[in-house]
Amino acid sequence: MTPEQLAALGSIATIIKTVGALPIGLILVFIFIGPWVAMAIGVNSIAKRSNDENGRVNESMTAQNERVNEAMLSFRDQVTSLVSGQEKRFEAVVRMYENNVQVVKDYHDLAQDLTGIITLSTRTLEGLVQKIDNNQFCPLAREGVGKK
Repeated sequence: MTPEQLAALGSIATIIKTVGALPIGLILVFIFIGPWVAMAIGVNSIAKRSNDENGRVNESMTAQNERVNEAMLSFRDQVTSLVSGQEKRFEAVVRMYENNVQVVKDYHDLAQDLTGIITLSTRTLEGLVQKIDNNQFCPLAREGVGKK
């Protein structure tokens, strides 16, 4: 050690002898142990505050979860009603197509009947034309055509 360090230690020893060891010991305790005690007190108060805040956060999260669940149930009900409406609409469209198929079948049957009627009418008119041409009973008609 240097003479200056020895002089400093001597002066510190003189101060301790004059004032006493108790106040200096308390100062050293406050310097070395005080921060630890203050930190323990601070951690304890922070923990209490965070527990209170956690309780409030948990309550708000619970309320938020309830609102979300209500919204989901409402949305599910709306989707269910939309799906049932679409099912009814689809069933109506299916019935419409089935009715259209029946209309086409009926029209086809009607067209076949109409074809038969037109064919019969045409044959009848041909027979009528033939009888008119071959009319043997009216002498005036035979003379006009050149038949006697």
